[in-house]
Amino acid sequence: MGNTTRHTHTRLKAEDRRAQILDAATSLLGTRGFWGTSLQDVADACEFTVTGILYHFPTKEELLEAVLDAADAGFTDAVIRELAHEGPVEEPVRSEAGSPDVPGGSTTGEEQPGESGIWRLCRILIRLDVANPDRARLYTVLETEAIEPEHPAHDYFVRRERRLVGHFQSTVPRGVEDREALARRAMSVVSGFRLQWLKAGGVADPVRTWEQMNIALREMLGECGRGTAPQP
Repeated sequence: MGNTTRHTHTRLKAEDRRAQILDAATSLLGTRGFWGTSLQDVADACEFTVTGILYHFPTKEELLEAVLDAADAGFTDAVIRELAHEGPVEEPVRSEAGSPDVPGGSTTGEEQPGESGIWRLCRILIRLDVANPDRARLYTVLETEAIEPEHPAHDYFVRRERRLVGHFQSTVPRGVEDREALARRAMSVVSGFRLQWLKAGGVADPVRTWEQMNIALREMLGECGRGTAPQP
């Protein structure tokens, strides 16, 4: 007779069970990826059954979609909170006199002298990664895995990249000739920080690592001497 995993599980409310499944799947997908995670793995982590998992998420692909939706919701809420503290990161439209085209001729938010929105956006994203390494690992593992078009999350990450490029591009100072190229460079630096930090097991000093990435970004922009390096 074959071995069968048997669980004696506590009966939970539907929303609590769904949250438990999503938490377990988030951890497993962020460690093993989609292809390396089975529904049985998720069921075992929940001390539940595959049949029970399928009651809440009819397919493995739908479970993946729900995990990414939950991660995005948490990420969006966190960004909103950070922006409430940091102030807007979009570059203001400037008048001919060179002052921001807003009432009173000054920017809103807590902008540091010499620091443009692109630096603040980088700092926000890095700070969010450090605050939630499980989410950072989930995005990194799945995005790498989803390079192949047949991956169920491939289209999701293509759309996500387009959104991020748009957000970064809105922070690039006016007058830059190729704002999209500059936005992609900034994205690459943030991605590089995330990858190095995760590879180090989260033990590397994130502030020191960010300072190195920040210097690299400023050198690419030709603005290494402008202002001081913002820190997470």
